[in-house]
Amino acid sequence: MAQKSLNCYSHFAPKKEWIDQFFKYQNEFKSNHTLGSTMFDFFKRFLRDAELVNNANLELSKFAKKIEQIGLEEEIAWSLMYINLAYTPQFYWTVNKINFGESYTVDYLKSALVEDGAKETWVGDVCSCFARFSALPFSKVGYVEADINKNKLLSISRQPYTDLDSRVLLYALYKYAEACGDFKQFTMSRLYDESIDSDGVSPVRIFGTEEEDMEKMLKGLSIKYPEFINVSFTHDLDTITLKDDKSPEDVLTLF
Repeated sequence: MAQKSLNCYSHFAPKKEWIDQFFKYQNEFKSNHTLGSTMFDFFKRFLRDAELVNNANLELSKFAKKIEQIGLEEEIAWSLMYINLAYTPQFYWTVNKINFGESYTVDYLKSALVEDGAKETWVGDVCSCFARFSALPFSKVGYVEADINKNKLLSISRQPYTDLDSRVLLYALYKYAEACGDFKQFTMSRLYDESIDSDGVSPVRIFGTEEEDMEKMLKGLSIKYPEFINVSFTHDLDTITLKDDKSPEDVLTLF
């Protein structure tokens, strides 16, 4: 992914009530919200990043309507939004730099951000975003969990999401293939190979799925949705084939 500013939301990462307002007012959100002007500007960025809106008028996208249908009380909804966000600068950095099962202090995070091109004057903003986003259900589905004491962020960590819906995995695979130049045949080992430089974000980096669980889900998907995916595991070789006539948007019809 081309290097872009990691400071996507300043210290105005969204709150749950903002997202609730968006879905309450829908296409009338722009004229009915209660956010301050700066909050609103950064929230618009989030809505675009999560692919919840179509245009500057903030009209609900088909994706947003699917999220509404699923319901914000469901982890599936947050998992799908998380996949979209993983292709935007701040989330992309987090997904690829923060390993599962490890704890990262704020000092380390600030140093790592600067090393990757962030300005020292706003690395604190990104850290505040970690705290704000961790307060949303993203933290339940593979994004960072924050250790906070007296409103001060001390460290973050990530834990694998062990309750992943296989249809969410399928959506992540189609997004991955799309970002890799629409190359729709690959191996499972590629998904786990972190040495490969790719614009596609592997579901493994997003959710931390173990290989055994991944194989089970892939086989299940191949049986249940053969019009979307075919997998073959024979003689220590594996092949994952996504269908040329299907897209991430088509996968959403399965929910």
